[in-house]
Amino acid sequence: TDDDSALDGDEIYEQMYTENTKEDTVINSLSVKTNCAGLLDEQITIEDVSGSMSYGGSMSMAKSTLNAFIDALYGKDEATLVTFNSYATTIQEMTNDKELLKSKVNTLYARGGTNAEAALTQGIEEIKKAQANHKSMGDSSSFKYSMVLICDGDVYYNSTIVEDANANNISINCINVASGSNAAMIKYCNETGG
Repeated sequence: TDDDSALDGDEIYEQMYTENTKEDTVINSLSVKTNCAGLLDEQITIEDVSGSMSYGGSMSMAKSTLNAFIDALYGKDEATLVTFNSYATTIQEMTNDKELLKSKVNTLYARGGTNAEAALTQGIEEIKKAQANHKSMGDSSSFKYSMVLICDGDVYYNSTIVEDANANNISINCINVASGSNAAMIKYCNETGG
């Protein structure tokens, strides 16, 4: 349909999945994100910008994935962009301004080491800030909180991150854009409902 506003969230994500599959990209990994009826999504997208992402088109694929993910935000859904290399950095705080988010994504480049655990921890803190903000404003809307980690694998598992995510009703979803190890990423997803 030409009118995306007439579609519910699940239809938009399925449409995006199909369109990107036709373009022969790997963006179909975004099918991990669903919009539950009646819930507003607040997402933390966590992007690997370590030096290893400069090889094999990983950074280009990650940017395409992030931009497609941003396009899939529906209605009042919001997202925050956190990047990591040796350190974690919040590039953009929670917003539903798609053009602003995309402008931040398009400036990313790869350099430095890899510290996904710092980024996951920072992502949880960003969601806690959003939760506190909603509470202070008396907002009684129901929200679904999740993080999407996009990287080239080789992430270390940290049970404290899982405990903190679960304590704050945050699911962790992971997209591997290269051939690094998936073991920790799978554990994060399985143990947080991602």
